[in-house]
Amino acid sequence: MKKLVRSVELLMPHVADKRYDIQQQLLRRMGKPWRPDVLGLKHLVTPTPLIVDIGANRGFFLSAMETIAPQAKLVAFEPFPRLASLLRKRKQAGGVRVEPVGLGAERSQLPLYVPVYRGMPLDTLASMHYEEAAGWLTADRIHWFDARKLKVEKFVVDVRPLDDYGLAPDVVKMYAQRFEPQIVAGGRKTLSEHQPVVLAPSHFPAGDKALRDVGYERYGYADGTFMRGGEGDYFSWYMTPKSLARLNARVIDAPGGGQAA
Repeated sequence: MKKLVRSVELLMPHVADKRYDIQQQLLRRMGKPWRPDVLGLKHLVTPTPLIVDIGANRGFFLSAMETIAPQAKLVAFEPFPRLASLLRKRKQAGGVRVEPVGLGAERSQLPLYVPVYRGMPLDTLASMHYEEAAGWLTADRIHWFDARKLKVEKFVVDVRPLDDYGLAPDVVKMYAQRFEPQIVAGGRKTLSEHQPVVLAPSHFPAGDKALRDVGYERYGYADGTFMRGGEGDYFSWYMTPKSLARLNARVIDAPGGGQAA
């Protein structure tokens, strides 16, 4: 079904924006996040947490936070100009601070690659890595795929280290198409000093190592329980003891270990 929906959207580009808007509205009305993994944030004990969204894209995580943690202060980073502009129009009125930059290891300007298929920019697949942007769209994912109609556009975007912003986050979500190790490198001071709860892509060894190197352990989350050493479906959770204290939830060890308080 997902493959068919994607295929129809690519044949009818005007459908995509409307679909994303309607999907966000429906999820908010139902009080559901777009990914079950993020429900773990309902266990936050801080009444007004600072939540940083790195790779905000179309704002699905922000919308989930507006439902799960309505008192949170939200800061969003999104380097793709079109998406940053959309977020500003839709979210800043609600108090979300939108920064139209990418985050990385150092101050620079870097290429951002955006696949374009049949003239439609696939902004949700934008990546600092050409291979990530160019390689996702295939006949396995799209009906009637025609490689001749796929091209990749390059934008040059501003990149800054997270440490430049002087933020003291309680939660950091990062999803940046395999650019997470560079984001961690540019946020070592922030992560070490404040030890926020971090949500990062599951099943990505380089990102996992980068976070472990700054003192984090990986957890999975499901059904009200965090599992130390586990892995999430879409997001995995990375925490230190200080991070874990920000949550009031049951924690267990992965199979083979004992239960933790």
